[in-house]
Formats: sequence, structure tokens, C-alpha cells
Amino acid sequence: MELNKFTTGIIFVDDIKEQVQKLMNYCSSMGIKTLYINPNDLVTNNLYLGYRIVFVDLAFDNGVVDVTRVTNIIRAISENGEKHLLIVAWTQHEEDIENLKNKIEEKMPSNLPIEILNAKKSKMLSVESDEEFNNLISDIFDDFEKQNKNLFNLLEWQENYLKSIREEFDILIEKSYSNKIDPKLIDKNLGVFAGNTLMPDKILSAFEILNTKVSDNVLSKINSMNNYDFRYDNTSIVFTDKFKFNYEMLFEKNNSDLHIPGSLYKIKDYSYNDLKELSLAEKSSENMLIDDLFAALCEKEIEFDYICQIALNITPNCTFASKSKNTTYCQGFLIIGVKDYENNYKKLKDLKNYSYSCQDICMFPYINEENIFSYLIVCFDICTNDIYKQCEKIGQLKNNIKVNIQQKFSAWINRVGDNIYYK
Repeated sequence: MELNKFTTGIIFVDDIKEQVQKLMNYCSSMGIKTLYINPNDLVTNNLYLGYRIVFVDLAFDNGVVDVTRVTNIIRAISENGEKHLLIVAWTQHEEDIENLKNKIEEKMPSNLPIEILNAKKSKMLSVESDEEFNNLISDIFDDFEKQNKNLFNLLEWQENYLKSIREEFDILIEKSYSNKIDPKLIDKNLGVFAGNTLMPDKILSAFEILNTKVSDNVLSKINSMNNYDFRYDNTSIVFTDKFKFNYEMLFEKNNSDLHIPGSLYKIKDYSYNDLKELSLAEKSSENMLIDDLFAALCEKEIEFDYICQIALNITPNCTFASKSKNTTYCQGFLIIGVKDYENNYKKLKDLKNYSYSCQDICMFPYINEENIFSYLIVCFDICTNDIYKQCEKIGQLKNNIKVNIQQKFSAWINRVGDNIYYK
């Protein structure tokens, strides 16, 4: 068991350091940093980042097991370090491990450990050689790893990500030496990255490129993960899982005030009840696309809270980066709060068969953080190029989604005979 593939650090909690010293020495020899904590000297607001595994005794001082105290120690480490720890019960009171699990479930419901394993301390205390430690470490972790292969793949991915960030940092620093660190060389090297992005005057653009380099580095390290057959049960993925994930993949977490390709703007909200009243009165919302969409939703008996009319900046990246004034915005809609969405989802997919004034559309279903099912619809009906001056920016599409829409728009605009595009 190569523990150094899955964590850079291990914490040992015991009131008698001599009992853990040999194991700490073994871990250090394997390239793992170790931290000893005497429970009587625990500093609850210390930072414990980088320590995913914790060996912890269950009995201190007078030798009496106190799972409440142990839980408080684990919680302090979790709240100030890695949220979900892999706990190894370093105890000769193996019968109390189950009590510890129950206490942690009661006291730490949002910070539950990955697992609580048995260190078999009685055997460990008599170990002398590295080979014996290897065998006992395998006894502790091997069965759990075999049953949770992808958990350990995730742990390995995390460690490789941290290593990759450090490597990319070192590469950039090495390029910035001129006898000593030269700030101008750092500026120049970051400028090379930023100069190849949408916002060459923004430092964040340089870090977007660095993130790409880090990702490539990580992928090069984890090719070994393809050495086993990855199988999973499709039926275990429930309906809501997919669309909550869609939300994470659609929108940037940081909704900055930058007006760049992929920016979403709110033009106007239309509630279901208001549109229903207009329809019954045979009146128009003054937007043909809204009227078409609402008619299609009514025909399919789909109810919702409201429709938000939006504009999306789909200016080609190269056009934007050249600071051209030729900015392109297309219309779209957010159908917010779709009712009975598990049954209505298939009906919503059929909306692609409606013309919306002969424009092609892109559709993206998602469930947001408030558990509200919604639909993003983008149609290639062009807005004015200064829409951002009139409307509130409400979000930013992630790059891969933005590029997907730009490519579809480009394919549509170059088809002969079935579209008209006014600049």
C-alpha cells in the first residue's frame, strides 16, 4: 500500500508520543509528512490542511475511553483542515470503535469521515522493521481500497493536482530568474499567458492559462487510473443528479461585472399567470418569441413560475479580443420553476420541434442550488449590440458551453436560404 499516493500528510493523536514514534518514522521514510498532536495540548484553531489521514487513540491519560472527547478532537481537525478525513482508530480498545462511529454521526453530520478503520494498535506496537510496517499498513487499508477503488482514485487525483500546481509554479519562477527573482520577468511571463486570452489587460486571464497547464499536467500523471475496468450502475444515477451537475457545468461560480462573450443579461420577466391572462385575452406580450414559447408550453400542459427573457453575448472570441465594436447578442429564455419536472422533462425536450420564428435553438436543463428545475433556451434571434448598457448581467456561461453555442450559431449563420441575419 503506497500511502504517499493518496495523502501528503498524516496526523497522529496520542498522549504517549513514544507509542506512535516508530510509525511516524516509517511514514516519514515513505515521503509522508507527519504531525504529532498531544490531545492535552490541542490548539483547536490551528490549520491542518494537507493531512487527510488521522491516527487517533480512543483513551487518554487514565486509560479510560472517551469517544466524546475523541470526536471533539476529530471535529477540530476537520473544521480547520480537510473536511472529510480518513480516520484510523489507533487503539487497543477495538470494541469501542463502533461507539466512536455512532458519536461522530451524532456530533459531526456535515463533516462525516470517509471511513473509520482499525489500526490494530496491539500488533503495531511490537513492529520493528519497515517490511512489518508495510504488511500491517496493507492489513489496515488494502481491503478498504479494493472495495472503494474510485475513492482512492479521487485521493490520488487530489494529490496529483496539488503536485501539478507546485510544478507549474516552479517552472514559472525558474523562467523569472536573472541572478535573483526579477519581478519584471514574472510580469513578462504572465503577460505571455494573458496576451493569448480574451482579456489581455486582466491578470485573471493569465491564471486561466495556468489552470489549463495544471490540468494537462494532472492528466499526464493519472493515466495509470485507466488500468482497470470502470463499471457503474446506470440505474443508481437518479434524475436530479444529472441536472444538478448540469447547473455546475453551465454557469461560472464567479459572476463578475465583465462584459465578455458568454455573459447573460436579463431583459424582462414574464410570470406564468401574466402570460396566461394575456393569452386568454388574446393579447400579445409584444415579443413574438415569448408568445411562441408560451403557446408551446401551454399546448404541452407545462406549468412554471416565470420566463426570464435574456440576451447572451456570443461574439466570437477573436473578434472580442481584437477590441472590435462588432458585438453579437442573441435572445434566449430561462424557464424558471418548471412544475412536475420529472414528468415534463421529455415534453420540454420536444420544444426543439417548435420554430420560434424559424430560428434554431440550444437547450440546457438544470436544477439550481435552491433545487429549482429550470431550462436555458438560446435562440439565434439577434439583439441590439448595446444590450448590456440597458440590462442587468445575471450570469456567465462556462467556456465550453459558450463555445458550443458559438459553433452552432456559426453553422446556422452560414447555411444558405433559411436564415436572415441583420447586423
